[in-house]
Amino acid sequence: MNRMTPTLRQSLLWCAVLIIELLSLVTPLNFLTITLIMVPLLILYLKLDLKQFSLAYVSSLFVLFVILGGSGLSLLLIIYSLFFIPPAIAMGQLYKKRASIRVVLMIAILVVIAEILLLLFMGYSTGVDPIGHLKIFLTDSVASLPKAMLPVEYLEFSTDYIEKAIWMLPFLLLLFATFYVFLTHAITRRLLKKSTSPLPGLPPMHEWRLPKSMVLYFLIVLIIGLIITEKSDLYFQMIVYNLLPLFMVLFAVQAIGLLYAFVHFKKWNRFIPLVMILLCLYPPVTYVVCLLGVMDILMPLRQRFFKI
Repeated sequence: MNRMTPTLRQSLLWCAVLIIELLSLVTPLNFLTITLIMVPLLILYLKLDLKQFSLAYVSSLFVLFVILGGSGLSLLLIIYSLFFIPPAIAMGQLYKKRASIRVVLMIAILVVIAEILLLLFMGYSTGVDPIGHLKIFLTDSVASLPKAMLPVEYLEFSTDYIEKAIWMLPFLLLLFATFYVFLTHAITRRLLKKSTSPLPGLPPMHEWRLPKSMVLYFLIVLIIGLIITEKSDLYFQMIVYNLLPLFMVLFAVQAIGLLYAFVHFKKWNRFIPLVMILLCLYPPVTYVVCLLGVMDILMPLRQRFFKI
């Protein structure tokens, strides 16, 4: 009896992982596995050619369909998995062509964003307003809370907050796509680290820097934000509401890169930057970290401390 080749064995393994991940979406573990769906797809594409990948993917979906007895849930999971096929193929194809890591990640992010925009367009073209439904859902969720427990001012604030959150959907969309793509790359690269074709890595965090022009752009947006009012053009308000948090994220990354420089050159504990990343989730700390990032760009602190 012929033994399975290593490629076939690994392909079957990752097909099984894909099936398990899709099945886990209906369990309490979905908050974790929902972020990992693209990993087995990308690994399968890297190990197989397009025809073999298509066969492996379709076979996995067929097994999933059989396990769930051909129910509507199986169709829903299959449709969900289809969303991650284009970015997985885009990343895999670029990896095979030895494209730079920046090109790979940028194109993958654009593919994810394009897919979401396409879904929104298809929804609007069929008479469905996805964003409107989201707004109604969030508003109804707040309204359903016991009024005796919440002051009227809080309800009014929540309604205004929901409105502003809807305006920030472009920023949240970019954040979502970036998170998915970077996480997929990081996990896939680690899993394939000892393979015959390891994936390229990003530059070390201590080398991550933004150009000084970013501070100028930030100041322009900040001034516009101070000038506009509630009566100003809606598009200007949306631009400011999306660009300001984007700059804050970029400056926070710059500051974290500075901390990693201390880890690299001064042999600080690697745990310190990780703590800073968690603290960035707390708004007051976020502003301090962003200010540190701006100072690192303008002075710059890394050249002063480490002569680099």
